[in-house]
Amino acid sequence: MYSQSTTTAAPIVPLAVARLHSVFVEGEFMDFVLNDHRQKSGLVLLITSRMAPILDIYGLEAPTLHMTSEKLLEYVDNLNSLVSEFHKNVTSKQFKYCFGDFILDRCTIATLMGILEISKECADVGSLRGGATGAMVFGNLSERQMARTCDELKIGNKDKFTDIGCGYGQLMCTVASLTEAKESAGIEYQDHIYQAGVLHLRFFEKLMKFFGKRHGRITIECGDVTKEENHAMVTSSSFIFANNIAFRDLNDQLKKIFLKCQNATQIVSTDPFFSMRNCKEGKFDTHINKKDELYKICEVKPVGTLTLTDQNSDWKTKSTSLYLIQIKGNASTEEEKSDEEMEDDEETNENIKNDTVDVVSERNRNKKDDIGRKSNRIARRPLTVKFKAQKAQKSKRMSSQKPIELRKPACETEVPCQKCLTKIKFSKKGGRNQFVLHAFIHSDQFAAFWDCQLCGFRCGSFQRCRDHYKDHHQGIQRAGYGTQRLLQMFPKFKDQFASCFGDHIEL
Repeated sequence: MYSQSTTTAAPIVPLAVARLHSVFVEGEFMDFVLNDHRQKSGLVLLITSRMAPILDIYGLEAPTLHMTSEKLLEYVDNLNSLVSEFHKNVTSKQFKYCFGDFILDRCTIATLMGILEISKECADVGSLRGGATGAMVFGNLSERQMARTCDELKIGNKDKFTDIGCGYGQLMCTVASLTEAKESAGIEYQDHIYQAGVLHLRFFEKLMKFFGKRHGRITIECGDVTKEENHAMVTSSSFIFANNIAFRDLNDQLKKIFLKCQNATQIVSTDPFFSMRNCKEGKFDTHINKKDELYKICEVKPVGTLTLTDQNSDWKTKSTSLYLIQIKGNASTEEEKSDEEMEDDEETNENIKNDTVDVVSERNRNKKDDIGRKSNRIARRPLTVKFKAQKAQKSKRMSSQKPIELRKPACETEVPCQKCLTKIKFSKKGGRNQFVLHAFIHSDQFAAFWDCQLCGFRCGSFQRCRDHYKDHHQGIQRAGYGTQRLLQMFPKFKDQFASCFGDHIEL
């Protein structure tokens, strides 16, 4: 007899999900699947590197990768209870720990580098190196170099940035975080790198929310940029980056796409799109075919225009040169008119046509009557009529309008508060600031303006904020009252001020 072989199905391992609460934004959290060693590693890195202040405050030991999933889940639950306690007691004097720029809602380069380190760990983008095509293909411009380039090119929140051959999207994240550009887009040809980029961006956006940071819209697509259906992605951008060292054979095709770009579009590349011989010490000797269609509509900036950081790429120890060209004088964009302009031109032409039709018809009628009739006029020499040009009237200069002075009382006048009848003497030195500080007493809606921007300590008043900086942030001075910034952050404070001193002084 033959015995039948039996197979036993592998046991189903339940997912172990650790939900970590944010110490930076109350109520925010982030989930990590501990069955995935990459996410487990990212969770440990997040706690040890970015939540170290909480561990120091409560004397909690840092977690390790050698912990089992059960132990790590228990550790996260314990840490979450401490984070909850921290949020409840953050106004207490016992918590004056400095979290640095992590307390700000805008992203700095230091914060960005920390967040990218964790998102890269979770997405395991390091495994992309050493593929069949070699590490050079996956070389990236450093985030610090991209940050410097954003600053020099003055990329703002109304611009669109596109990265051709974006890899896993670290440069798009840099632009979206530091400039809050309207859109930071990227296109990647290789599918496995694109998939890693999608995963990386998913973790990056979650981490930005976890840390309470603002950023612009980020999109990534998989495809061939030289295909016509992908051209619009490039031509609609105001800033373009192409790491074309890896695909310099496509330069001619990219130049054809750039012909359709808008005026003032700036294009940064790691390989020049035009021949650049004898470029020494920033001097630019153009050895370029002047008939090149792209060269006709663009301005080529010399090498050295953009400042380079140390080791600005991760595949070379020496800094890689960056080349900059700017679209300037694109005829296709200059000749395009809006529909409204076209309608105005048509109406103007129609009016001119109607005004001249009567004159033309009268002239034709006279000519018709004179046909076959001999003229009795005596031939005369044509008269030359000279017209005296009128003197051009000089345009009158518009008198510069003086800024409207805000209403204020005379110096040394005692101004009573309309709520508590406290009298404050108006002085030239103190101005309106002393009244601004008093208006804070009658409302707790705007006290967050005086909170410490470094560690988040809730001061509630200018004097306490100044004392806090003096005691805990020595060397950093809290300068000025910041009335203009106050009104930008809290426009309703003007009504609060008017309810206190509106009869006597205007803010």
